[in-house]
Amino acid sequence: MRKSSRQVVFINTSPPEDRVQLLKPLQEINDLEDDSDEIYASGLIKRYTKRPGKLENVSLADWAAWYDSTGKPYIKPSHELDIDNYPLETNLSDNDDNNEEEESEQKNKKRSKARIIRSVCFNKEVDSEKHYRELIMLFTSWRDEITDLLGNCASYQEHYFQVKNTIDEQMKCYAMCSEDLNAIQDQLNNVEDSDENYDLIAPGTQNIERQDEDEGAQDLHPEFNETYDLSGDLGIPSAASNTEQLILHEEQDDVYRGMVQKLNREQKEFFFHVLHLIKTSDNPFYCFLSGGAGVGKSHLTKCLYQAALKYYNTRAGDDFHQVKILMLAPTGKAAYNIKGNTIHSALSIPACQSLKNYKHLDSSRLNNLRCQLGGLKLIFLDEISMVGSTMFNVQINNRLKDIKGSKEDFGGVSMVVIGDLFQLEPVMDRYIFKNLDNSEYAVLAPNKWQDNFNMFELEEIMRQRESKVFAEILNRLREGKHTKDDILKLKERLIKENSIQDPMDVPHLFIQNQKVNEFNERVHNAATGEKFSIKAIDSVIVANSAQLRDKILSQIPNDPRKTKQIASNLQLSVGGKN
Repeated sequence: MRKSSRQVVFINTSPPEDRVQLLKPLQEINDLEDDSDEIYASGLIKRYTKRPGKLENVSLADWAAWYDSTGKPYIKPSHELDIDNYPLETNLSDNDDNNEEEESEQKNKKRSKARIIRSVCFNKEVDSEKHYRELIMLFTSWRDEITDLLGNCASYQEHYFQVKNTIDEQMKCYAMCSEDLNAIQDQLNNVEDSDENYDLIAPGTQNIERQDEDEGAQDLHPEFNETYDLSGDLGIPSAASNTEQLILHEEQDDVYRGMVQKLNREQKEFFFHVLHLIKTSDNPFYCFLSGGAGVGKSHLTKCLYQAALKYYNTRAGDDFHQVKILMLAPTGKAAYNIKGNTIHSALSIPACQSLKNYKHLDSSRLNNLRCQLGGLKLIFLDEISMVGSTMFNVQINNRLKDIKGSKEDFGGVSMVVIGDLFQLEPVMDRYIFKNLDNSEYAVLAPNKWQDNFNMFELEEIMRQRESKVFAEILNRLREGKHTKDDILKLKERLIKENSIQDPMDVPHLFIQNQKVNEFNERVHNAATGEKFSIKAIDSVIVANSAQLRDKILSQIPNDPRKTKQIASNLQLSVGGKN
């Protein structure tokens, strides 16, 4: 119903500790005095306690039905002049009690039509004290909710019987036949849902419905295919198959046992600690595995992943088809190295959206994600240094809450994160251990990293002799404890750019995309295998004219950074590496 002849108002008659209070707008909070605690917006009950003195004996029900108003008072302009021949100001002073009383009286004029009031209506049999408290609150006059409703009595029921006559008189106006209606409702709730009772109600209709059920659903218009997928005709990917396949890689038992046997003492301590938590803890746990280069973080993570996967896949009573564990990484390259998925693809976090503002999924996509990850228990998150504070606290945390339907941190999913925080700050984000800074309320937002995660650091280097020396140098550089000999050792391997000694088949790091493209082009030209050039074909969906289509195509940028890294011309060669 769009419009009715009477307004309806709800009075939250729950105890104060059960009611939700709204904050004032930020601008109003900033304008308050430093020692002021009046940060909550004024509500119906608060306005009732501050009603003018002439309405002292008005009950809360009368106030809500006839007087309460949230609008600003209309103040008739004054035509009097001051000593300087200027009109007198009509603004009310905030510090003038008389003006405040006068303003309130102008504001709370009696309505011509009473509102219809609604309240919680506590059940007398289930919550007797709350029931009697609600009646006293609605149908008697009071100022202080904490003291006046209870009065000098030991219980609300005792106080109710003292003022029962007053309440009964008031209830005639607002709650006629309420006890009879409650009794009827209770009787309906207690009726047994038996077939014998329903057989007495429209037996002919039930017989027809049963015949329809026996015949089954029939398509009366088979020529109209309501489930037809238009994506093929429009040339766009189907939404039904838009979910990337999750990677769950389980090794053979003998391979897994060989991996665990290679763990050193430090690694075994963490391995059995996490495995013990997986098997015995009912609460989610959060661990951070750190360490420098060559200490075996990746190998230990693979062992833990395999152990957890085998445990969850052999528990009696569990659905083996449900995904219990995810191996995630922030980038595609890192996800490929650990045989896992990216954060964005697994949790459906768009890569092109702002990290500061969390966007909920539509109901269809969220339901698909819940069907896929509803049984998720544990996440291994590699390369944690590349995950920023906003991505971690806002995007990952809220997405897991939505998937699991839980208000717990990360939806109650346990997490083991792996990485080294002696790295550069994440791109377009802050370090994961720093607080959020994207709004004025950031100071109120907890830091999930600082609140939940415990660190375990590996120190023993596991690489071979030649690699071990290099790893030790890297670890000293990592902590800023490198020596002059370390620098000299690194300079022995220094190769000038574009020199003959420059090996083309090893990874190269650049600080500019232009240099990356130049090097890749040089490697491609030097390749001896057969070369291919694949040109992208752009198309416009449902273009009304060729002129419009050409105009749209001409506006497509040729910069891969603006086309989600899709190149207009892809150069490939047999034997080449990406």
